[in-house]
Amino acid sequence: MAAPVLPDPASLAYIIFTSGSSGEPKGVEIEYRSASNTVNDICQRYGIRSKDVLLGVAALDFDLSVFDIFGALSQGALLVLSEEEEHRDAEGWLALMQQHQVSVWNSVPTLMEMLVEIARLRGVTLLYLRLVLLLYLRLVLLSGDWVSPDIAARLKLTAPVCQTIALGGATEAAIWSNAWVVPDHAPRRWPSVPYGWPAAQSAIPRGG
Repeated sequence: MAAPVLPDPASLAYIIFTSGSSGEPKGVEIEYRSASNTVNDICQRYGIRSKDVLLGVAALDFDLSVFDIFGALSQGALLVLSEEEEHRDAEGWLALMQQHQVSVWNSVPTLMEMLVEIARLRGVTLLYLRLVLLLYLRLVLLSGDWVSPDIAARLKLTAPVCQTIALGGATEAAIWSNAWVVPDHAPRRWPSVPYGWPAAQSAIPRGG
């Protein structure tokens, strides 16, 4: 059997296009060491392990998918991918999460808002009792847009053991460059979740 080929850490891993604030698409070159540092840091910081199951809802031309794929594969975890037509189907996500006992979610906030709403609707029985639909979901990573301060509290109603992390950073910084633990009961005065702590090496505090 051939041995694995280890690339130069400084060599090009991939090019991904982003418009940033200019509105003009531009190619961003990401080195292996940059992407690897981000993936390893998040996996270690939030305990991604082989027993985890990730649901990949990000398109492959979006850099969140880099973590879905290599975060899962680097730890021997299971990655569940939805069909192309299910990329915006919250009911389909919910079914996959229950079927495969998904424990880690990674997406833009809008998709999580969709999931929270469909779980809320499906979780209320005729007796108006709330069903715990996402019992295994323990970690939610949200990035790419404004994160609502109350998202963690609403998510807890259907995923009681879940911790919500808000991440940010430019595509040039290899997926993310900062993170913040969203509290279950954020202060009402917060207009948004704080931008977070730097993600260099071990710089992300677990407690926000």
